[in-house]
Amino acid sequence: MNMQTSTIESTLTEVLAEEITQSGWLLEALEQERSVLQASEIDSLNEVVQKKVAITDALFALERKRMAILSEAGFNPAKSKQWLDKISSQPLGSLWNELIDITKKCHYQNRLNGAIVQSAQRRTQGLLALLRGEAKGTNTYAADGKQSNFSAGQRWLGVV
Repeated sequence: MNMQTSTIESTLTEVLAEEITQSGWLLEALEQERSVLQASEIDSLNEVVQKKVAITDALFALERKRMAILSEAGFNPAKSKQWLDKISSQPLGSLWNELIDITKKCHYQNRLNGAIVQSAQRRTQGLLALLRGEAKGTNTYAADGKQSNFSAGQRWLGVV
C-alpha cells in the first residue's frame, strides 16, 4: 500500500467513524421522536426536530467530505464497491457495512414515525370533518353488531 492510499484510508476511516457516530445520534433522535409522537407531547417535538436537523446537516457535510476525498483519489464516490475493492481495507469495509446497517435502521424508524404522523393526521382530519358536519359515509356498527354507513346529516336520536 502506498502512502497516498494509506492517507486516503486513514481519512476515510475517520470520516466513516464520524458518520457512524452521527447516524447513531440520529437513530436516538428518531426513537425519541417516536416516543414524543406516541405520547402526543407536541411541546417536546420542536426540540427533537431541531436536534434531527442539526444531525442531518452534520451527516450531509460528512458525506460531502467523503465524496470529495474519493473524487480526489480518482474514485467514483457513487460506486462504493469500486473504492472498497480498490482500497481493500478490512476496517473500511467493516465501517462501511456498519454505516449501511445503522442507516437502514434510521430509515425504518423514520418510516415508522411517518406512519404515526399520518395516522394522527387522518384521525384529526376525520374529527374536524365530523365537527364541521362534513363526514360522509362514516362506517359505524349498529346495535346488532353489523356494520352500517352513517352520514353526517342522519339523525340517530329520536328515530323509531
